[in-house]
Amino acid sequence: DIPDYSCLNATNIENSDLPFNTTGKFGFDSYFLEADMDAFQCSGANPFVYTVWFSVIGGGSCLRASTNLSDVDTKLLVYTGECRSLACYRQDDDYGTSVQSQVEWFGNEAEKYHILVASYDLLQLGRWFLTVEEFDCELDKNCASSTQIDELPYLDAGNTGNNSVEVNGSQ
Repeated sequence: DIPDYSCLNATNIENSDLPFNTTGKFGFDSYFLEADMDAFQCSGANPFVYTVWFSVIGGGSCLRASTNLSDVDTKLLVYTGECRSLACYRQDDDYGTSVQSQVEWFGNEAEKYHILVASYDLLQLGRWFLTVEEFDCELDKNCASSTQIDELPYLDAGNTGNNSVEVNGSQ
């Protein structure tokens, strides 16, 4: 099946299907063109681009979405919430030194994430490729056990390790 271009009809990715790989084509003969103003409000991007939607339910693990094998310039946007009231969660354009995109996040148990694969603009005619996978994020899990600091200066006499500390909810 070719994925639909609407969030309401997004292709659902089952956790048992991870890693998930799929491909498609952006072009004048495709039906991916969409003017989705709500979806692009958080990105500041041009809403008149080729798009395709996917969704995945978090399973309490780290997730990565990537368009690294695409031969067109892409953007990736990840949202939470319902399709008619999306909240921007993660986004990327030009990951590293490439024009492809990659986003990583912790997929909270039973939370639905909407993944939007988008062309950079209407001149991007060609094949896109999406990979969604779980990955080991042990370093991120370690941050959950950091010490919260409510007052500065902070002195932890006796701790000589290289530890993360949290000040008023931020690292």
